[in-house]
Amino acid sequence: MPRNRPERVSIEGREFEPGAVYAPRDGRGNCRRLLAYEPDGEWPGGKVVTRIISRSSRCRHRDPVCGTWWARWAGERVTEAGK
Repeated sequence: MPRNRPERVSIEGREFEPGAVYAPRDGRGNCRRLLAYEPDGEWPGGKVVTRIISRSSRCRHRDPVCGTWWARWAGERVTEAGK
């Protein structure tokens, strides 16, 4: 693995790449870029910070979610980190 790529993180037993964009598992809704993950006891499954990638507007805001929700929501990776 190239050294400039971020290390993968394990969230609720699934591996994710920070910086990559993921599509919703059910195919409905906007994609999200995984910005950060912290194993934080106050958030079920840890704290996941994402950026919503809206297809219909330029609005792209940060959205913190719990790791449990993220692991259920996230489907396939759409792009790798840095692309």
